[in-house]
Amino acid sequence: GGGSGSATNIAGGAGAGGVVHATGYQVEPGTYPVSVGGGGAAPAFSGPNPSRTGVPGNDSYFGPSGARLTAKGGGGGGNSYTNTPGGQAGGSGAGGGANSPPYPFGNATNAIAGPATQPGQTHPGAPGTITNYGNAGGTGGGGPGGPNLAGAGGGGAGGAGTSMTWPQPSTGNPSDGGAGQPFPTFAYPLCFPGPNASTLGPNSPNNSHYAGGGGGGRHIAGGASAQPGPTVGGVGGGGKGGNGREDHSGYAGEDGVDYLGGGGGDANGYESGGDGGDGIVIVRYLV
Repeated sequence: GGGSGSATNIAGGAGAGGVVHATGYQVEPGTYPVSVGGGGAAPAFSGPNPSRTGVPGNDSYFGPSGARLTAKGGGGGGNSYTNTPGGQAGGSGAGGGANSPPYPFGNATNAIAGPATQPGQTHPGAPGTITNYGNAGGTGGGGPGGPNLAGAGGGGAGGAGTSMTWPQPSTGNPSDGGAGQPFPTFAYPLCFPGPNASTLGPNSPNNSHYAGGGGGGRHIAGGASAQPGPTVGGVGGGGKGGNGREDHSGYAGEDGVDYLGGGGGDANGYESGGDGGDGIVIVRYLV
């Protein structure tokens, strides 16, 4: 499951759930334990300058304890208002926040990207050929003037989150979530019944990306005409990040996509970030 966005201003996007792909896993007739990890639920908005980090996603697994494949939940969106690292670790890590140098309340540690734990995940006793997919979030940042601030994108299974640049362009940093990993042999029409495949199609150019990272939250000075819109979530179900503005409106962070384990987009400072997308376990076998 993907991590959720936070309920804090200009913070990093949430990380997608990690992906484990195994081939040649010998399966005998019988019952196998399976758990599908849910996405993290974003904390509620509690004021314009809150300090509530995102919630990590939950793990998914297949197989008994002695031969288990585990995909780690994504890192929760970072926090730009405390003196703790901005991006949380997870299957894919969350992006760092936008306060380095500090503006207005943060600490340099807020900009640190969340690392990816899936690449180092072991699966003791699990047979076959096993490959792990997960990437770090981007590095956040900020500036002393503070009119255009953005958190970094969350990591995806196929690529790292976009790091924040400084000085920023007038339209703000892209803060894109990292791309999901394509699996053409597990294309959506093969794996999902009926209408589900068609609803997932817009999340991938070839109907096969899984676990995209969430977009970072940002704030651009000025009214509606100055706003470039929400930030971009990674292909494979990453939620768009929020874009706040001075009249306390703008674009809210969006949820990661269920079944794809996408990371939630982070908050715009005036609303909560998006929930993480639920994960999935797919078993394909010859008969």
